[in-house]
Formats: sequence, C-alpha cells, structure tokens
Amino acid sequence: MADETDTGRNGPPQGAIIAVLLLALAVAVAWRVLRGRHAWDPVLNRAAHALVEGQDRPLEEVTVRGPSGVMSVPARPRLDRAGAVRLALELDRLRPSAPPAREQADAARASTLLMRGRMRGVLKTGPAEAQVVLYGLGWPWVDFASDLPGAEHGVTAPPAGALEVRKTLQDVFLSRSGAQEAREALGRHAALAPFQVEAVLAMRGALELLHATQAAEAALASVAAAHPELAGPIIEERRRAGVDGAPP
Repeated sequence: MADETDTGRNGPPQGAIIAVLLLALAVAVAWRVLRGRHAWDPVLNRAAHALVEGQDRPLEEVTVRGPSGVMSVPARPRLDRAGAVRLALELDRLRPSAPPAREQADAARASTLLMRGRMRGVLKTGPAEAQVVLYGLGWPWVDFASDLPGAEHGVTAPPAGALEVRKTLQDVFLSRSGAQEAREALGRHAALAPFQVEAVLAMRGALELLHATQAAEAALASVAAAHPELAGPIIEERRRAGVDGAPP
C-alpha cells in the first residue's frame, strides 16, 4: 500500500510546499526592500529619493466657489522640480569660494540679490526665507543692511537659525532621521511648507549626486528611467565638470 505522502497520487510532498512558500516569502520581502531603490549606497539612495519625492503623487484637487463660480484648484501646490534642480546646479557652479573682500562687496550683494530672487521664484517664498535656503545650500551669507552695527563690507555672520538649517542640510542624507531634522529646521527658520521643503531637499539631493563618485551614475540612471528631466541636468553637469571621469 502506497504511503499517503507519495507524490504520484496525492500531490507534492509537504516539504516541497513549504519550500515554495518560503521562496514566495523571500521574493515578497526582497520586493519590499528593493522596490524604489536607486542605489545600494544609503546616502546616494536617500539623495535620489529626495530628488524625486512627491513627483509621482497624484495631483489632488478641491472645489472652491469664487466670483466666477465653482472651480477646481490644486489641494497641494506643486513647484517646478526641474527648475529647482537647475537652480541648485547653477548655485553650485557660481558659488563664491570665500566671503567677498571690500572691493567685491557690491558684486556680492548683486549676485546674492539675483540668486535670492531666483530662489523666491522657485520656492514661492519671501526674500528672507529664500536667503536662509541659499545659505543652507552653501551660498555665502551677505547682509544687505551694511550699516547695521558690526557689519563689515556688507557681510555679517548669519543668524543662528540659518546656521542650524545649513548643518541639517549638510547632514541630511547621512542617517534615516536626517530628512526629518532638515524639515523641522526649514519649517522653524525659513517658514517653509512641506511642499516647499520637498523642493529644497530635491535641490540638496541634486548636489549630493553631482559631487558623488562614479557610484552615483547607477542612481542617476535609475532616476532617469522615470524622470529624465531631473537626472539629465545632473548627468550633463557631471560631464561638464569631469566628475565622472568624462572630459569637461
């Protein structure tokens, strides 16, 4: 009489079923771990995620009643993410290497005023908030009120809040909690809403990927598959600067 576990008439053995279930579980776990991963390096992976965060989120709308009747408007504003990335690359390319000397003070004010205006346009925020973000992304602090006590050639130390913003943005991708710390600092000291913070973190992600070693190429290729408008300018700037070994 055949054993009840015989596979000829009674289906596969229990061990084979368990193996299949374990394999399916392993695949499910791997999918959860790898889904959305742009790089094995955790710093580059966080930078790539910041670059695209929110871009695939459906644009929600709400209905409001105005003078012209009922209309639908975005429930959550969406900023020009590609414009933010291009501005970050331009800031990096034009950023002075040192605070301006006396004879360069006027030029420093003019260039900061220009970049502050560009930042205001991208983030839809005020001038003071835009300058805090500029400083957080590495632009020197320039005080436009040069007659303030302690001011020298229009350059003074930035306020304490701006020091905190710069520090959190510098360290934002070094840990899992870095992004939350940066969000809180930008909210406190630059009065940025969550959708504005996303754009700032995307700019910081672009800079991280710009200056990374060749390991960033795979992350940029992964981003480019879905968002070439975000990865393309960074790839081109890396080539121009010779970061990835290509001639400038």
